[in-house]
Amino acid sequence: MGDSPDTEPDIQEDKPESKSDLSYSMESKAHSKSILHTAKFPWADVCGFFLGKKSKTGVIISDAIPMFHTALFSPMLEVSFKLVQKYCESKDTDEGTTIVGMYFAPARNNYSGTYPKIKKIAGKVKTLCNNNDLCLGIINNASLADESQSGFTLLCGSAWKETSNFKVNDLKIANAKLTTLLSKQKEDSLCDIESWFEDLSLDWRNTQVVV
Repeated sequence: MGDSPDTEPDIQEDKPESKSDLSYSMESKAHSKSILHTAKFPWADVCGFFLGKKSKTGVIISDAIPMFHTALFSPMLEVSFKLVQKYCESKDTDEGTTIVGMYFAPARNNYSGTYPKIKKIAGKVKTLCNNNDLCLGIINNASLADESQSGFTLLCGSAWKETSNFKVNDLKIANAKLTTLLSKQKEDSLCDIESWFEDLSLDWRNTQVVV
């Protein structure tokens, strides 16, 4: 995502992990906010955090925090992580909310399915979270026109392999909500953390954009 060699995150190797049968489910708010982010910056690679809760059997992805739309480098990543982590621990979120993943959307028409740099960045976040079940959602813009698809490929594990144990809850309803938001051009009101760094009056939580 435009990183220069001297500003790439300090990546540590993932620790060995046991096999997991965890299921991953995404709620409509997380689905809409992450896709609105890529709709706002179709010319750029974008990324953000997934928030949610984890149990012994599954991970619920309930919200998304848009993060960046240009270069993602280590100082900005760690500052953003601490900012969002503090938000998760605040009274503004449900008890137990934490960072459960990241999402990434390549610039329009630039989907390849393999993104070594974003996988390294997600590995860094996995280390910061101390969470080997952290997931990485890849948005395929080309598939968004198909209302039978979620638009996401979800990767997890130390090798970032696609999991089949993933769904968007009530996909038809989620896609209908997304279509309504796009028709109202809600992406124009969406703010990511990068934009907030430039204008602190903006709300990177986007609580009024998607409810």
